[in-house]
This record gives sequence, C-alpha cells and structure tokens, in this order.
Amino acid sequence: MKVVLALVIAVMSALLGATVVAARSAHSVRWTVLLISVGLGALLAEGITVVWSGPPTSALPPAIDGVVLGALVGWVAGRKRPGPPA
Repeated sequence: MKVVLALVIAVMSALLGATVVAARSAHSVRWTVLLISVGLGALLAEGITVVWSGPPTSALPPAIDGVVLGALVGWVAGRKRPGPPA
C-alpha cells in the first residue's frame, strides 16, 4: 500500500508543480502533452526509486520529488522558443 501511495503522491504533486509553473506562459504550452509527460515521468522516476530503495517511510519525499520534477518540466515547456538565427 505504501508503494501505491508513494506513486500517487509523486504523480499528483508533479502534475501540480507542472501546472503552476507552466501557467505563467500558457500560450506556448500544450497542456495535454505536458501533463501526460509529467505524469509518466513522475511514475517512472518514483517507481525506479521504490524498486531501488523500497517504499518511503513518509509521504514527504515523493511529494517533494514530484513537485520539483513537475516544476522543472513545466519551466522547460513554458520557455519561449528561440527565434530563427539572423
């Protein structure tokens, strides 16, 4: 049960982090691609962590990891694209 809870917490906090950070430039973000990629990335990252070191003792590490991962992906997705070289 701890493993499932850790995976759910990581995915939900990653989606929250991505949504908050990418909202600053909503016109350049494809929300469905962003949220699906962040959710799958958090699931994969936390799944590897659980397999490698076992279930977490508290809910804080997956939540922090998920928010950081989501914020990073949201920031990258929300950046302005570089213009063509002049």
